[in-house]
Amino acid sequence: MIDAHDGCILGNAHSIAYSVSITLITIPLLRHSRAPLGKEVMWAHTFFVFFSSSAQRFFYIFWLMKRIVLLFSVLLAFQIIKVYAQVFTFDGLCYNITSDKTVEVTFDGYRNYSGDIIIPSTVTDWSEEVEYAVTSIGDDAFYDCDALTSITIPESVTSIGDYAFAFCKSLTSITIPESVTAIGTWAFRKSGLTSITIPKSIVKIGGMALADCGGLMSITVAPDNPVYDSRNDCNAIIETETGKLILGCQ
Repeated sequence: MIDAHDGCILGNAHSIAYSVSITLITIPLLRHSRAPLGKEVMWAHTFFVFFSSSAQRFFYIFWLMKRIVLLFSVLLAFQIIKVYAQVFTFDGLCYNITSDKTVEVTFDGYRNYSGDIIIPSTVTDWSEEVEYAVTSIGDDAFYDCDALTSITIPESVTSIGDYAFAFCKSLTSITIPESVTAIGTWAFRKSGLTSITIPKSIVKIGGMALADCGGLMSITVAPDNPVYDSRNDCNAIIETETGKLILGCQ
């Protein structure tokens, strides 16, 4: 069962669009008698102000900088809208478009993901009628979703992002498919995991990926993993080449 807000993060785009509209309306209102509009008049005004008193020069610089700031604010707002427009909802989960063929699971803005969640291998953005492959669980995707009890990850996923399952206190176990090659920093911090198996495909584990998992009692690394091992069944993750302890023995 999935309890996710259908509006997804796209709701933020409406607020941004509103702010841009207010900005665009405000720009003309800032014009006044000291800012003439004609080209010739403007050059004359510039020449006059430059050679007039310090107070007038200060006023003109302030007037000019104010318009530059407004211009950059509008450009930034449109860029933010463009980013948020890349997010859509499919079957209760939010996805961020990462290329013309792929997406990543992203957070819903309300931390409402709960229950047993199954991530599909492909999703469709119905607004564009385009199908995408789900290739990643993005940063913070399920962060602090303390009612999340289980997650099924498809073979299409190749990476788990930073803080992806941090503070998911009801998540006690997870099966990482052999398609996944990287786990991000703090990915499972303070989660409820009691056991985890690192498949042979994992070649990168971010720092503190399993930090503060007080209930984690069973750690296993696939024997044919080329980068990590759990030698002598020591209940740990060790970097094979350097002997560095990634996650300590219990």
